[in-house]
Amino acid sequence: MVDGTGMCGGCRVLVGGQAKFACVDGPEFDAHQVDFDVLAQRNAMYRAAERDSMERFEQHPQQDLERIEHQCRLAERHPELDTIMTNPLKPKDRVKLPRQEMPAQPTDVRRHDFDEVNLGLSVIQAHSEASRCPECSHPHCVEGCPVGVKVKEFVELIYDGDYLGAAAKIREDNVLPAVTGRVCPQEHQCEGKCILGKRFAPLGIGYLERFVADYEHSQGKIALPPKAPATGKRVAIVGSGPAGLSAAGDLVLKGHEVTVFEALHEPGGVLIYGIPEFGLPKAIVRQEIDNLRTMGVRFETNVVIGKTITIDELLGEEGFDAVFIATGAGLPKFLGVPGEHLAGVYSANEFLTRVNLMSANKFPDYDEPVYDCRDRVVAVVGTGNTAMDARFPSSDRSTNCRSIWRSSRWARVPIPWFNERHRI
Repeated sequence: MVDGTGMCGGCRVLVGGQAKFACVDGPEFDAHQVDFDVLAQRNAMYRAAERDSMERFEQHPQQDLERIEHQCRLAERHPELDTIMTNPLKPKDRVKLPRQEMPAQPTDVRRHDFDEVNLGLSVIQAHSEASRCPECSHPHCVEGCPVGVKVKEFVELIYDGDYLGAAAKIREDNVLPAVTGRVCPQEHQCEGKCILGKRFAPLGIGYLERFVADYEHSQGKIALPPKAPATGKRVAIVGSGPAGLSAAGDLVLKGHEVTVFEALHEPGGVLIYGIPEFGLPKAIVRQEIDNLRTMGVRFETNVVIGKTITIDELLGEEGFDAVFIATGAGLPKFLGVPGEHLAGVYSANEFLTRVNLMSANKFPDYDEPVYDCRDRVVAVVGTGNTAMDARFPSSDRSTNCRSIWRSSRWARVPIPWFNERHRI
């Protein structure tokens, strides 16, 4: 510590029998008056600690560097947090704070555009929400997460103001935080297991995950966890949807060389063609894919595995050691009822691909049309995620759009998290 005030005492010396501080009274003294014996004794006080610190660094250099980087990021944290951090609430009071509301576009605006509805938490909102975490010794939220994201640890980093550190912590288990923070059904997974939910609203884990991903994007940075040494193994992944992208990120972090093959002209799979812009902006998906490129993943588009090249050829002459098939469920399932193949009847796959990937909602500015249903009644069969994704573009083009579902105990009624996601 060098503070220029003498408060740390690290530069204290005896000069002519009087205590002096090199950073304040020096740095030059009459050497004949300096008590070097006392100076040597004081400097020796920290010799054992310095030796232990050096040994620890030599054994775990990466861990020490991460600690230093974390401290540097804290020094750069948002200035608005300083006032809050100087008067923190006690843990028992923190859990009673209300859950932060997600800012959203006004209703009269979002009804007339395809822009993202939810706008994301501010820095102050994110800190307030992170402070609600009860810091469980056995966090059930991690058990509820399908990929085991270390929720408690990344939320603690957000509370400290280390947003890039939080993003890196998430990416240890999930390489698509900007996507999952928007479209994962957290209320059935991590948030559904949150102990706060027994008495209060559960912690907004999805909101916080989205916040740190958006923050690093706004800073033009990508926070990555440590990468394993190269193994020399090559893996081919067939399909660039969420399964393919997640596998690619996990494998490249383990040191493997990864190439993703995509049949369409753009990677992303269902994230690109299946989810509308207002729920998951395409720029967000493309940014996550660019992050994977930065991590070392290669992408090859317009390649139909089985046609352009076979799996045998990938494992043979192309030299791949393994192939992961992540082709998803591209083909639709029809009802098998009369009239379902008439003009104007779409499967959700057809409709959403035209709207999301080919920009049919912007026809004639784009060449791909969709059936003109203005001033017509539109029926959407089903009320699950895909049906709701299809309903909103339909509502934009029709003044009378209705949902139809089977009335039974097994029926999928409109889901609450989707109402929250798109503000129905």
